[in-house]
Amino acid sequence: MTGWPLRSGSLPEFARLAPPAGTSARLLLQRRGEAGPAEQVTGHIDVACEDRAALAAAHAALGGTILSAFPGWIVMADPVGRVYCLTGRDPAAGTLS
Repeated sequence: MTGWPLRSGSLPEFARLAPPAGTSARLLLQRRGEAGPAEQVTGHIDVACEDRAALAAAHAALGGTILSAFPGWIVMADPVGRVYCLTGRDPAAGTLS
C-alpha cells in the first residue's frame, strides 16, 4: 500500500514499515495469535510520547479513559470507546525511549 520497505521489529511479532526521510507517520505491524472465525482484524493508533503518564492524564481530563498500563505503553479509550495506546517511543525518531 505504501511502498515503504518492511523491516524487522524489536520483537518477533512486530514488523515496521520504514518511512521516507522527513515523514512523521510511522507504521508498526503486530502479528496476532490465533483468532476465531468470527473475529474481525482490527488496528489502532499508537501515539509516541516522552511522558506517557502526563499525556494519559491530559487525555483523561479531555474525556479519555485509561484502560490499562504496562511498562512501555498505556492503553486508552477515547470518549466514544475507540482504543489507542500511548507508547514510550521518541516522537521524532520512533525509537524506544
